[in-house]
Amino acid sequence: MKPMLLTGLLLTQALAVTAAQPDLLQHQQRPEDTRHQVATDEYLRPAVPGAEASVVEVDTTGIWFHIRHGQLTQARAEFNRLQAANPGWQPDSDLRAALQNRPAPTSTTDPYELEMGRLARMSETQVRALPAARLSAAASETASRQHANNALLLGWLYLQRHEPVEALPLFQQAASWQPGQGAEDGLAEAHFRLAQQAATGQQPELALQQAGLSRQHGRATAYADLGWLLYDQQHFVAAQFAFEQPPATENSIYGQLLTLQAQQQYEQAETLACTERGRSQRIAGICDDLGPMLAWAAFEAADYRQAADRFDPLLTADPGNEGYAFALEESLRRLNATARLAEARQRHPLLRESVSRLAFDRAWGRKQFDLAQRMMPAPALAGRDDWQLTLGLQGRIKQGDKGLTRLTHYQPYVAATRVWDEVRLGVALRMDELNSGRPPLDADFGTQPDQAPQRRALADTRSFSPEISARHERDGLTLQGSFFTIQQGEAKSSQAYGQLQGDWYPALGLVSLTLFRQPLEDSLLARQGAKDPASDREWGQVADQGGRLLLAIPVAEKTGVAVSGTLASQQGQRVADNDRKALRLDLAHDFADRFSEPELDYLRLGPFIEWMSWDQNLSHFTYGHGGYYSPQQLLRTGLQLELLTAEARTWQVRSRVSLAWNRVKEDAADFYPLDASGVSYDANSSRGLGGDLMLEGMRLVNQQLLVGGYLGYAAADDYRDARFGLVVRVPLQSRHSVISADLPLSRVAGH
Repeated sequence: MKPMLLTGLLLTQALAVTAAQPDLLQHQQRPEDTRHQVATDEYLRPAVPGAEASVVEVDTTGIWFHIRHGQLTQARAEFNRLQAANPGWQPDSDLRAALQNRPAPTSTTDPYELEMGRLARMSETQVRALPAARLSAAASETASRQHANNALLLGWLYLQRHEPVEALPLFQQAASWQPGQGAEDGLAEAHFRLAQQAATGQQPELALQQAGLSRQHGRATAYADLGWLLYDQQHFVAAQFAFEQPPATENSIYGQLLTLQAQQQYEQAETLACTERGRSQRIAGICDDLGPMLAWAAFEAADYRQAADRFDPLLTADPGNEGYAFALEESLRRLNATARLAEARQRHPLLRESVSRLAFDRAWGRKQFDLAQRMMPAPALAGRDDWQLTLGLQGRIKQGDKGLTRLTHYQPYVAATRVWDEVRLGVALRMDELNSGRPPLDADFGTQPDQAPQRRALADTRSFSPEISARHERDGLTLQGSFFTIQQGEAKSSQAYGQLQGDWYPALGLVSLTLFRQPLEDSLLARQGAKDPASDREWGQVADQGGRLLLAIPVAEKTGVAVSGTLASQQGQRVADNDRKALRLDLAHDFADRFSEPELDYLRLGPFIEWMSWDQNLSHFTYGHGGYYSPQQLLRTGLQLELLTAEARTWQVRSRVSLAWNRVKEDAADFYPLDASGVSYDANSSRGLGGDLMLEGMRLVNQQLLVGGYLGYAAADDYRDARFGLVVRVPLQSRHSVISADLPLSRVAGH
């Protein structure tokens, strides 16, 4: 057999071996996955489509014709051509066995031809194990002989070794010596392998350049094939460029859609998907699913006009989708598009039904019970809009020095509340009976006493406090306020007090701002004021006025953090001014779902740390002091438990328990802060444990009667304070259950 014929045969054998290796087409075209599944984040983090090869049927008549006529060289060449043209083809075992019949060995003695024959017969494993010098020597001899077929053989062997840099010049030499399809195929594959290396080597620009050269040499899908590799490497801009290159196929269009989504260019992706939706089911699915995603994105970004424009047709296409209905109504509400909302309700029945349920659930979870009743009437809330009359008694017993820090306070009251035009109004009249005992003659009280007992400060006092309050609830916001005065008292001067509070509900958490002016109730002097026994001058009656900000956010499932800060000024009649500051941090986890009996609304447990500071120590009872606790440093850290039983039952209980370690520092204080006499009280500091307990409850006795009460106790170093109360509430309309707004210590208007 002539040497050229032998070389051709060896080349054909080599091509048959190399063409059958799957690594020569490492990144096949990704077929369409016809199983359309939509996950929550499918278009936020697009999944790479599956790479399962589809079944390809190939006509092998030509191959078998050559085999039957003993033309194995031509049969293997045809086999290689068909396999290159059909990457997904899996030849049957009979065909592979027929192609393995090798011709009889030739009688050549040329060492170069013998070496090339040995190389052609090597398996892939053997080729990869070859010393580089052996292949390099064969390549040099091939170049000197300008042997095109052997150059092609060596090029493919280098590709088997994943060495496209060495393979490329061999294919270029073969193309210059003997132009043909074989050389073009080799050049296309070598350039594509270089593109793959550049992509994995974080050189996307070089990868695109090599893919372009591969396409010039005949690999039509070079850009699309590279696009998937660039996408996997998260080079999304380069991947998009690759997928945009012609020819436009279903595979390349799908690649463009994924890269656009990865770059958050959702509107461009939607336009492309809907334009090309006829190409496949998966592209049509993206068109269908990007619309809702863009609508929700606009809603979350507070672009309510775009959200409304998108959700309206979505709800028309899917009239049973409660989420679309909710978002459409909320968007139109935020736009104050009253007319458009009314028109939408006429076209979308769900807006009149399930949307109210969604709004009801949201308001219920935020304890906005008046808003929940407006959204959807519920038996649990029936009877609350009409008049409810309340009779109650609150009491406090604070231990301390007689006539000074000791305080007994009883407060009977009557109140009424009802809802008018989405606003709950309340009125109340309270009577305060306060008693601290008569200070001893040698007590530091007022200015220097004259030892006349009848001129000592009164041991008790009585006052009346009329109050009016209001509360308005809307989605995402609660506003409430109260105003009251304290009439009479030993100081004979009336004072006005009040509080304004706004609670905002962003997407996550709570923001609450409170502005207040409240009486201090640490002592009779601070609460009602007193007369100096020596001079008859009035002093005391201290008001605490300022603001408090609370931020509460969830940090994990059923776990939240709350941060609050207070700035306030405490001022009284002939009392030195004092400023106070406070910060508190709470971390709590809700364990309610771990209990089935009793059924709980929440059971929060977690640590807290609190810091408070006053500018001056005005805790004494001489003239100019305020008789209220005002340390310069108060640090508390401990553990707190909060519990609320389930809403809408015939009874409900709420409790708060805390145990803390306290550290207190009080500076020295002038006897007479307004005169700076030079005589002062000593500084003081203490530390120790303290605890607080509060328990309240309410029971529905019958449809026209609710009865409840509360009990609280606080203890620390040299401090004991007990509080209690009883409540009887009579609704004019029938009530069927108890909610947390009914509890005695709730801050609902008119309670």
